[in-house]
Amino acid sequence: MKKSFVIKVFSMLLTLAVVSSVHERIVAAEPIIPVTISAQELCAATASYSPFKLSYLADGILGTAGATTTGIVFFMQKKNDFPRWNGTLYDASTVNTFDKWAMNPYNKTLDNVGTATCALDLAVLPLTVFATQSFCGNFLAAEWLTLSTMYVESFLLSYGIKGLMKMSMLRVRPYMYFEGYPDDVFDNSDFEFSWPSGHTTNAFLGAVFTSCVFAWYYPTSSWRIPITCTSLLIAASTGVLRMMSGNHFLTDVLTGAAIGSLCGFIVPFVHHLSAERSGFAGDTSSQKPEVAVTPYGVTVKLFL
Repeated sequence: MKKSFVIKVFSMLLTLAVVSSVHERIVAAEPIIPVTISAQELCAATASYSPFKLSYLADGILGTAGATTTGIVFFMQKKNDFPRWNGTLYDASTVNTFDKWAMNPYNKTLDNVGTATCALDLAVLPLTVFATQSFCGNFLAAEWLTLSTMYVESFLLSYGIKGLMKMSMLRVRPYMYFEGYPDDVFDNSDFEFSWPSGHTTNAFLGAVFTSCVFAWYYPTSSWRIPITCTSLLIAASTGVLRMMSGNHFLTDVLTGAAIGSLCGFIVPFVHHLSAERSGFAGDTSSQKPEVAVTPYGVTVKLFL
């Protein structure tokens, strides 16, 4: 699990490094790929408007929640105070009927393919979609900070939530009910971190985040449906591969899909609300914090 996290963080840092390497060209507002962009495909973000807005309150809450839960997960991993395997295969008859039909022994090839599809949704697809728009001069450089911040918050939040659930539930993976299980899963107790599926969580996080954010940045684009369908198809494939490789039960995958989808949507949605409530470039005087004393108590209004 720790190795997997390092790989995911590295892929995100690589994404940011690639973006930084072309930053000067983008700031100059000179498209690297000269193309004619129709009005339908134009980005909604301009110098005076953006569909998303960072705020101290929203980012403080989301960032703190993600960093705190992730930190707790790392502490628990380092402590590694989990039950050890006694050397006896688990009894498949103890598995509920809903999950039993999708149980499979370990398959290393499908395991690796599932990791690859997860990486596609988590890093390759978001980078490809928004970097392509930047290269074509259809995505402002100023938006990269907002985009990156939202993505990191989404990732940390989902990683912390699913990590805490894994270490609280301690559900044994399906391959532990069959011969041929991997030998490197006992020292770090990864064999009992089945629920929920981390790969599926990350795949749906990337898919839903990319689809929603793209739809807000390009509300009339003809690419919205293709991007959404492609990203969700890859995410669903990741979940299926995690079951076929013997790493997860069906309920593991469904739960992971729900967590990833929720975090991939709620973080950009909060920032979208922040932009709408502040008017972004409009008059924000009415959006200042308000405190009112009434006969029924004290009312405090805070705007994200």
